[in-house]
Amino acid sequence: MKNHLALTLTLAATLLLIQCSIGNCAPTTHPSEPKIYFNKPAYYPPTSAFWDPETSQVQIKITVENNHTASQQLKVIIQSSIDTKKITLQKVATGKYEAIIRANCLTPKQTPSPNSTNLNTRYGDTITAEYANRIQTTAQIILPRYILDNFLTSTSYWKLFDPEGIPLIDYGPPIGIQYNPVEICHYALANYYTYQTTNNPQYLETFLIQANWLVRNARQNSDFTVWEYNFDWPTFNCTQPWISAMAQGEAISVLTRAYVLTGNQTYLQTAQTATKAYEHETTQGGIRTTEANDIWYEEYADTQAPSSKVLNGFIFSLFGLYECTYLTNSSETTQLFQQAADTLARNIHQYDTGTWSYYDLLHKTIAGLNYHIIHIIQLNTMYKLTNNQIFQQYYTLFKSYL
Repeated sequence: MKNHLALTLTLAATLLLIQCSIGNCAPTTHPSEPKIYFNKPAYYPPTSAFWDPETSQVQIKITVENNHTASQQLKVIIQSSIDTKKITLQKVATGKYEAIIRANCLTPKQTPSPNSTNLNTRYGDTITAEYANRIQTTAQIILPRYILDNFLTSTSYWKLFDPEGIPLIDYGPPIGIQYNPVEICHYALANYYTYQTTNNPQYLETFLIQANWLVRNARQNSDFTVWEYNFDWPTFNCTQPWISAMAQGEAISVLTRAYVLTGNQTYLQTAQTATKAYEHETTQGGIRTTEANDIWYEEYADTQAPSSKVLNGFIFSLFGLYECTYLTNSSETTQLFQQAADTLARNIHQYDTGTWSYYDLLHKTIAGLNYHIIHIIQLNTMYKLTNNQIFQQYYTLFKSYL
């Protein structure tokens, strides 16, 4: 990609900018002057369904230290890109005042409520708190945790890396050591989660290194980009280079988060171009199989490979598409998501063995325990995203098999 050198050279500068913009830089006040600060440099809604409106709020704590007043209350102004609120801080100790406000994280399709006592924000907003008309502090609202955070809570799983810090997978002979785009995305999302929960900039840096790899290694094919696997995968008749809808969706999820954290348009542009692969059949080098009214996105996509309809990979591809849709408010990606979600609803019964779930429909492989649990989590998420009762029904059914 043309921008890979610029991304690499500006990584350190970008990290410094992020740390300052989200509140890691110390307030520029004299020791004797009042101070104001947030309790975190970055906030995200603790939702397991991305943009679930029921859990899209975050709790923000604001503190002022001022030893020059005996007041029981202080006034602070807090602002986002779309809202301003004047809040009252209560005295909690000598010279210390605190307040808690909720931020209501809105998607592009939502409009703020003028009467809301919450602070309305957009994902990616830098929020500002100001005291005494001159003393300020900032923090950032970032994208929610990823659906697999229950599995991606530790970065210690990965042991083998290239010199840049990109994880490698040793498949043993004859495949050997290879890059796997899905594993790179998983490592990126694990670092993203760890950064969210620790505020340690080391994890942010590692996350962006993975995002930059995705930008550099996105191969252009006609009007879309894909990430290639450069080894054969005979189980599903894939010969190198082959691609994956699962990799496509998870790479989009990584890149949208990188965009919100940095504001770097290259990340968003790469994600948007990647969504175009959803419009192309596997026979055209894309990730899509169309059968009558059904649209499938294939985890194992190759021009000569049969449609395998792997359940977890199909749903992961939808999650990335959904996230990009909500950042861009695109009617095209909304339609791509909805058509495939309808396909899943019509066909989810085919994955039911009567006592467990199938991994795929080509070989009718019985899902391993971890995959069965992932199916349960995914179906619960699909219900929250679509409100389609069939997903709740099979979420409950698959869960009962455990």
